[in-house]
Amino acid sequence: MGDADNKQDEVKLNISQRWNDPNADQALKSECCPQQDDPRHGPPHHQRLHDFTPTSADSSKTLLFTDDTLESSSVLHFFLSVIGDKSLEAALQESATTDYVPLYHYTMMFAKKWDCPQALKLLEGWLLRLALMGQKHPHIKPLDVFILAAKFDDRQTAARVIAEYQTSEDCLEPPHSGRWGFIPSNQELQMNNIPRQAWEEIPPAYAYALQRSFSLWSYCPHCKNTRSDGPERAAFFLECLDE
Repeated sequence: MGDADNKQDEVKLNISQRWNDPNADQALKSECCPQQDDPRHGPPHHQRLHDFTPTSADSSKTLLFTDDTLESSSVLHFFLSVIGDKSLEAALQESATTDYVPLYHYTMMFAKKWDCPQALKLLEGWLLRLALMGQKHPHIKPLDVFILAAKFDDRQTAARVIAEYQTSEDCLEPPHSGRWGFIPSNQELQMNNIPRQAWEEIPPAYAYALQRSFSLWSYCPHCKNTRSDGPERAAFFLECLDE
């Protein structure tokens, strides 16, 4: 076999300039690992993705992923989009699934498990922007954002969902499957309107504060009218979280 044939067999690697390693690092999923790590307790032995960054070009690294949920191909693809300076819209459009809400959740858990604070910060920033959009995002809706924020104890983003929430006729049917629950946009953001299957996903303190802020703030006993001042209800929601 001549040199020309050898050159045809060579594969050109697409490597970031920030990655100081010309080797082909591999990320492997294990289907036969007898022990599954609990993602809520962080990575085993305090493993972190940046611990695997090569300091020289003399060796490649292999990451062994064992969690079929947090380390699926769709989560890894979305995570790479997050750290690859892509916009939220581009990352969602290029994702390998249309179950965007679980994908977002698992990617946040992946970033937390592997101690990737910059990626987690980007995802939290996107979540706040989604809260500011109210019903306007085509795929991720206010209840989705509220539950995601509650799961990660992001009080300010959860409160922002309440502050920006307005009833409308814009989204009366869920735009796609793959979510914990859906509230039609013509209904108020309160526990009585949240599907039962979504209740278990909301931490008790957040469920309590959401309902209490609605019950005590939405109805005026003097004028017998419903009040819908989102920012003031959001402030009361934060007070209820501290009770």
